[in-house]
Amino acid sequence: LHTYAGIMITASHNPKQYNGYKIYGEDGGQMPPKESDLITSYIRKVDDVFAIAVADEQQLLADKTETIIGDDVDQDYLAKVKEVTINQKLVDEVGKDMKLVFTPLHGTGRMLGEKALKNAGFKNFSVVKEQAVADPEFSTVKFPNPEFPEAFKMAIDLGKKEGADVLIAVDPDADRLGTAVRQPNGEYVLLTGNQIAAVLLHYILQANKDAGTLPTNAAAVKSIVSSEFATKVAASYGVTMINVLTGFKYIAEQIE
Repeated sequence: LHTYAGIMITASHNPKQYNGYKIYGEDGGQMPPKESDLITSYIRKVDDVFAIAVADEQQLLADKTETIIGDDVDQDYLAKVKEVTINQKLVDEVGKDMKLVFTPLHGTGRMLGEKALKNAGFKNFSVVKEQAVADPEFSTVKFPNPEFPEAFKMAIDLGKKEGADVLIAVDPDADRLGTAVRQPNGEYVLLTGNQIAAVLLHYILQANKDAGTLPTNAAAVKSIVSSEFATKVAASYGVTMINVLTGFKYIAEQIE
């Protein structure tokens, strides 16, 4: 879209009372501290939010200052997801048989989550319908954090009914993922974030190694609050692990 910045107002994985402000730069990554601190300084200068002049939306639309994006952006995103799939052959092999349950926990993941799974090649999955409804009250969960078992209650119930192998949940702004896997006794075990990271990193590195696309100077990035599990996985492939402060913006800095 060639925009200078992007803004997201979100409670994220927090209780409904939260009203977080996330801002992204023209490269698509969250703004690093220097830029975000400058914006924060401007926000703090505002004494009365109701005194801020509000533009007329119809005029903004008429002069093309504001554009309401359509399905073409969704399709571009789905195409990019398909493009970065590392081992499509493996996805095709397991996708037709593996049973999944997906829940967007009342958030924006409901828009593209189901389409992304289908587009990837997963055929057998069910969606928790009660939580596939946009609801700022988060009516079916106390707080929609997919790291905690409470957020998986309805997904587990549906998973047992459908005999699902894996349950996937994303928080309302769809940047935090949790997953649970079925055990031989039919119960589900929720994986920790560190376990998910290690499994994903192993998959990414092994797939690239098999394809001959793993760079000799490859590096991975993780938050300092993550365990050293992923670091050991990276080391087994001769990959350097870089530790950064918590937040996507610090990872974006390393990419730059």
